[in-house]
Amino acid sequence: MRLTADQEVTGSNLNASRPRSSQAGLAVTRSRALDHQRNLKTTNLASRWTHLAMMFQRLFLLQSFLLFSLTTATAKRLNTIPRLSPIGPRVWRDQPDKTTLCCGPRDEEGFETCFYNQTLDHFNYRPESYDTFRQRYVINSEHWAGANASILVYLGAEAPINGYRDAAGFLHDNAVKFKSLSHRYYGESNPFGSMGEALNNASKRGYFNSAQALADYAAIIIHIKNTLRAQYSPVIVIGGSYGGMLASWFRLKYPHIALGALASSAPVLYFDDITPHDAYYSVVTKEFREASETCYQTIKTSWSEIDEVASEQGGLSELSKKFNTCSPLKSCSELKDYLRLMYVYTAQYNRPPRNRVNDVCKGIDDGGLGDGILSRIFGGVVAYYGNLSCYVNTLTDPAAAGGWAWQRCTEMAMPLDVGNNSMFQPNPFDWKDYIERCKNLYGVPPRPHWVTTYYGGHDLKLILQRFGSNIIFSNGLRDPYSSGGVLNNISDSIVAVTTVNGSHCLDIQRANQSSDPCWLVMQRKKEVEIIDGWIDQYYEDLHVLKDPFLIIRGGKKVDAVVSGYRDQVLHSGEGPIHAVKWRTSLIAWANDAGVKVYDAANDRRITFIERPRGSPRPELLLPHLVWQDDTLLVIGWGMSVKIASIRANQQKGANGTYRDVPVSSMNQVDIVASFQTSYYISGIAPFGDSLVVLAYIPVEEDGEKEFSSTISSRLGNAQRPEVRVVTWNNDELATDALPVHGFEHYKAKDYSLAHAPFSGSSYAGGQWAAGDEPLYYIVSPKDVVIAKPRDAEDHIAWLLEHGWHEKALAAVEAGQGRSELVDEVGSRYLDHLIVERKYAEAASLCSKLLRGSAPAWERWVFHFAHLRQLPVLVPYMPTENPRLRDTAYEVALVALATNPSFHKDLLSTVKSWPPLIYSALPVISAIEPQLNTSSMTDALKEALAELYVIDGQYEKAFSLFADLMKPDIFDFIEKHSLHDTIREKVVQLMLLDCKRTVPLLIQNKDLISPPEVVSQLLTASNKCDSRYFLHLYLHALFGANPHAGKDFHDMQVELYADYDLKMLLPFLRSSQHYTLEKAYDICVKRGLLREQVFILGRMGNSKKALAIIINKLGDIEEAVEFVTMQHDDELWEELIKQCLHKPEMVGVLLEHTVGNLDPLYIVNMVPNGLEIPRLRDRLVKIITDYRTETSLRHGCNDILKADCVNLLVKYYKEARRAICLSNEEDARAKRDGSRDSQAVGRTTSARTMEVKSKTRGETRCCMCFDPFSIRDVSVVTFFCCHAYHMSCLMDSMHTVSSRKGSGATSGMSEYDSTDEDDENEETVSGVPRLRCILCTTAAS
Repeated sequence: MRLTADQEVTGSNLNASRPRSSQAGLAVTRSRALDHQRNLKTTNLASRWTHLAMMFQRLFLLQSFLLFSLTTATAKRLNTIPRLSPIGPRVWRDQPDKTTLCCGPRDEEGFETCFYNQTLDHFNYRPESYDTFRQRYVINSEHWAGANASILVYLGAEAPINGYRDAAGFLHDNAVKFKSLSHRYYGESNPFGSMGEALNNASKRGYFNSAQALADYAAIIIHIKNTLRAQYSPVIVIGGSYGGMLASWFRLKYPHIALGALASSAPVLYFDDITPHDAYYSVVTKEFREASETCYQTIKTSWSEIDEVASEQGGLSELSKKFNTCSPLKSCSELKDYLRLMYVYTAQYNRPPRNRVNDVCKGIDDGGLGDGILSRIFGGVVAYYGNLSCYVNTLTDPAAAGGWAWQRCTEMAMPLDVGNNSMFQPNPFDWKDYIERCKNLYGVPPRPHWVTTYYGGHDLKLILQRFGSNIIFSNGLRDPYSSGGVLNNISDSIVAVTTVNGSHCLDIQRANQSSDPCWLVMQRKKEVEIIDGWIDQYYEDLHVLKDPFLIIRGGKKVDAVVSGYRDQVLHSGEGPIHAVKWRTSLIAWANDAGVKVYDAANDRRITFIERPRGSPRPELLLPHLVWQDDTLLVIGWGMSVKIASIRANQQKGANGTYRDVPVSSMNQVDIVASFQTSYYISGIAPFGDSLVVLAYIPVEEDGEKEFSSTISSRLGNAQRPEVRVVTWNNDELATDALPVHGFEHYKAKDYSLAHAPFSGSSYAGGQWAAGDEPLYYIVSPKDVVIAKPRDAEDHIAWLLEHGWHEKALAAVEAGQGRSELVDEVGSRYLDHLIVERKYAEAASLCSKLLRGSAPAWERWVFHFAHLRQLPVLVPYMPTENPRLRDTAYEVALVALATNPSFHKDLLSTVKSWPPLIYSALPVISAIEPQLNTSSMTDALKEALAELYVIDGQYEKAFSLFADLMKPDIFDFIEKHSLHDTIREKVVQLMLLDCKRTVPLLIQNKDLISPPEVVSQLLTASNKCDSRYFLHLYLHALFGANPHAGKDFHDMQVELYADYDLKMLLPFLRSSQHYTLEKAYDICVKRGLLREQVFILGRMGNSKKALAIIINKLGDIEEAVEFVTMQHDDELWEELIKQCLHKPEMVGVLLEHTVGNLDPLYIVNMVPNGLEIPRLRDRLVKIITDYRTETSLRHGCNDILKADCVNLLVKYYKEARRAICLSNEEDARAKRDGSRDSQAVGRTTSARTMEVKSKTRGETRCCMCFDPFSIRDVSVVTFFCCHAYHMSCLMDSMHTVSSRKGSGATSGMSEYDSTDEDDENEETVSGVPRLRCILCTTAAS
């Protein structure tokens, strides 16, 4: 994206150090030199880049680049959006445009500038739609390779076409042909003269949009292909940033024109809220924060600092001076926008070898220009731009104003805002404000949903994984715009190529051989390989659909007859043609001079191979030609064999790079194999990856003389011809002598070899598919011998005979031969490996060779055991399908147990084998003698424990697990209820996990007593750990039962002092079982003052304890509390004496003695002249507290007296109530109307039973003194414990009543007058109330 005229700036000469070279473009024919180049050892980045460049040569038969330039700009106030451009911003220098106005001579890089008459409106049919304008494009055609070659098209972004040659550096470095076109309305491709004129006219700027631009590209590409007669040339479009978006959209909209697209740093998902609005600035913030935390904090703080300075009078002038601006600042926003864009461009274009973010942060953190925040920020500005005469409001490109702003205000509506977690000032994206600004500028609102409607974006994977293909989305994750890019593969052909340290469009920039990191080289290499695959597949498809059918004829000339066309003479005038062979478009023939290869597709001869020196003349022994495949030609001539490989011809470009061309343009040959034979070659043919040679064995004494005459030998001493199978290195694979009649008299030229061609795909692994075996015909004057590959069993037998057991096994496994051969071959193979002492290899093959045969497995188990090599077989022994006898498994385990090298294997085997397949006892018996010996390893001990578990001997297993410190031993204890076995393993369990051991010991303290636990821990070797474990155990034991470990409380005092000091005092207060003197000594040694105070208090030495509190702790409040708890007046005297000479303590003492001691007593004892701090306030507080206390005491006394009176009255009333007991003990009183029955009902059953118990036995009546047991009458009992016969009580009551009626005593009257409630109760029912006579009389 463009900035406004006062915003677009960056460091000068960003690419000044990069060497300039012509734009790359054309590829050449394939060549073996490429493979040679790949095999070279690379020692630096330059050589690796050369390798990458060589790979790129393979990409194209034609690398014709079309660079569509997009020179863009923005309008005022739309400048806060970082530019979408593959190259960083530049400081504008006012320079004239040197571009020619028409196709003219090439510049120093080989480019020609041309113009195309472009249609104004591709989507309407109004008269003005057919207007045209001149659209500019640039082409480098010095390496054009011919029709139907590949074309690369670069779709630029927002810069003049010349500036984008650097952005297309990826193509510069990897090809040698280049074409570029400019985007409409930018540069010289403006339909209406200038950008300003176009944008100021509402009717003219409507043609300015991406859809029209894509249609422009399509029209120009078709025009160029027609001009070059390259209708079948595949086109790859490449673009970066906005151009990357156009490239991907072009592939989707025009798949019939573009075969594929490379979209570098294309934020196609930053539309329509697909990507969070603050994602861009979050990436920038993350990059700065990772570089330096202090730099991040300084930048974050600087915004408020700028606002604060600007708000002051003369603040803008101060900021202008601080930042050395080119002109005075008009607002602080001008500076903040400048800094914000500097930071985002630093992150967006952070490219190796320099790390611009680190440079800026170093300038900020170093503080070389001052320690203030703004001085540090200016240091970052200088670090980024270098030393310039002025900063901030520099000149920008005058032609860059308006273009991108128009696109932003129409279809490219990308919402970028600054969130709260950023190092920038929060700035939410406001759609309403954005729409209003666009309306003010151009009179139209933006269409925020149009890009996703027209090109797509939502659910991209769901849509494109079946609809689209052949797009590379490349992104560097340090690029803030990568947050809106495609970062995951959509399908096999729409792929995402990402790099962690990459930045904006870095992969398509010009390479720097000395500084490009390996990851960048590999990224470009991967992109090249993907595009290479697209183009190769295209040419394969084109080959199937478009290649013509040829007929080749020999004789004294070579004719090529193309179906439907006239004959064409390919060669003549060099004598007779002795052999001719054709494959695809390649034709090879041999004459007297040698072998020539011709490319019919390109109508030219590829190469010439001379006749081998010393070979017989062709009329005496013919040469033999055969195509092994589409690119390998085998030549057999005399006693020489040569194999020629047709490779891609590599042409070197102007910048030192290479390029390839497709198969149809192959024009060079490499001799990849050549060897001499000891026989003459009468025929040669392919045999899979080898050769079949018909060999004529020369007679030693004849030598060359036999070729001097065409007359058959009459000596009859010729040898039998042989068919030999040899490799390219002349290694003999097979030899067979032919049963030919009359061979004694034949010469080499009397034999010939022919073969029936076969499908190369049917040959795999040294064998042919059924029904597709090749046939070879050996022809002699009297015989025709038909040869074919041996059958499977012959082949297998031959392989075994020659010791190639592995190949024989492979043949058997491939289904060749009878199934019975598997066992035979397997057994022989194993025997062979055993003889060769390759025991491990033999063991690894047993699973495959013995398969499901249990007897065979057992036989080999015991055979390996006999050889003392059974441990290597154990990992491969089956435990099911088949399952062997238990003896076999036991022998195997014993073999592992008796060899210390395999103890770990024994453990893994015991754990993996099912326990049901063997008996553990024989193995245990073999291991137990090794206990406590040097051969006993931890692995063997653990294996023994596992065997004990299998055999049910859990106690023994526990003992071993405890020694091994196995973490899961606690679960083992719970699972098998082994709590009684932990008695001897306390220390081990504690060392393993004391947190689980302590609760286990506490829960089972009945099984293992505390003395046993303590004894084991005290005798442990590691005293430090054992004391800590002892502390944990005793602490938990004390919490569970304070008396369970009383014998160890003295020890526990010291342990608390060592490990848990805060728990010592609570322990001292809770326990009664420790020795006070010992505890006191421990506390004295460790200087534990409060603990000393407590112990002294318990020992009765209160004065010494008080002295510690006052003199060492200095806490008078604690001293007062201590003395109060002791209830000792002498201690108060001691406290007062020790405080009298300490004024502050006297003051505190006065405050806290209210309620404990008379303050006047303390005041009287204070020496005269002693200055007590805050005495007045304290005296006021004492008096106030004293009055309050006195008032509370009086109130409490009054309440206490009232409560006592009420309780006495209540007691008195309760004591006067009676209970009537009849002869039936549990019957209730039957006097329903009497009040005594009501009293009985209200009395609790407990009290009734108590009275009953007292009236039992020898209790006597208080009137007649007879025991209640001798008279059968009812008894009345009172709560005063007096009891009467009912009759005696009633008689006495009548007597008392009569006396009362006659006015007996004044005392009784007085009593009755005070008991008005009782008198009232008596008259309720009209029945006199029963009363205790003795108590009534006494009261009277």
